[in-house]
Amino acid sequence: MKPKTFLFISLLWAGAAVAQDSTSTEKTGKDNKPVKDAFESNWLMNNQTMIVPFAHTLEFDINHRFGTVENGFKDMFGLYAPSNVRLGVTYTPMKNLQLGAGITKASMMNDLNLKWNIMQQTRSGSFPVFITYYANMVIEGTQNTVNWTIKDISGNDSIVNRKFPKDASRFSYFNQLIIGRKFNDWLSLQTAVSFSHFNLIDTTNGNSHDRKHDNLAVSLMGRVKTTATMSVLFACDYPLNAVKDVKPNLALGVEWSTGSHAFQIFFSPYTSIMNQRDIVYNTNDFTKKEFAIAFNITRLWNF
Repeated sequence: MKPKTFLFISLLWAGAAVAQDSTSTEKTGKDNKPVKDAFESNWLMNNQTMIVPFAHTLEFDINHRFGTVENGFKDMFGLYAPSNVRLGVTYTPMKNLQLGAGITKASMMNDLNLKWNIMQQTRSGSFPVFITYYANMVIEGTQNTVNWTIKDISGNDSIVNRKFPKDASRFSYFNQLIIGRKFNDWLSLQTAVSFSHFNLIDTTNGNSHDRKHDNLAVSLMGRVKTTATMSVLFACDYPLNAVKDVKPNLALGVEWSTGSHAFQIFFSPYTSIMNQRDIVYNTNDFTKKEFAIAFNITRLWNF
């Protein structure tokens, strides 16, 4: 699918959601309270959902990505291949605002993140969608050297292998605006547009020297609830200005949830866990079986 086509579909869906003034299952007259249970978790596989937990909620996250499955039994479909894991916590200090931090095994990425419900879908339909802003800042803690491109005296690109030239080179940023809607008791959809920035581009992989510091992407994802505790999840993330070797994300999974726990198991070519890293550097191709078995576990406490 071409980037312009995918962007058009995402914007068309968002416009249709805003135009619709109520759901068939939540017509409650003048009840302007927010819609409940649009999603069961902060996470929708590799992405954030549009929801923010109740105020004073503490959440602990485990995000795990095995290796890709294309080697079959040689590494037990990626289960014995090198894996990636993130441990994180979030806290909601006040209504509609969530703050968090985490650390990811790959490149020892330390992240600080924020999520803010700008607007919430109401039960009466007076406001038909959720509008949520999510952002993170990542600091790479690895001591490894990296390749980056500099200009030589003739103005030509030259690839140099050194340690990070300065502390600011370790920083990257991700900003995302999410628009979503709970259509009924079993279907919730959301679309998003994101902006990623890297202070320094790593040029060790493929055509990485062609990568840009600033990158745009669009996403479309959703949940189909099949039972009181089980849902089917799906998602697509499409980089808009990526280089040729960067591939989009197609993910499919299943979620089991209770009031305070959620467990998701899914297939996805994205293995970096940090959004900006996946969008800018992912070369795994879903159509070539270059996808990983992955899972997320979340646990909530309310104080």
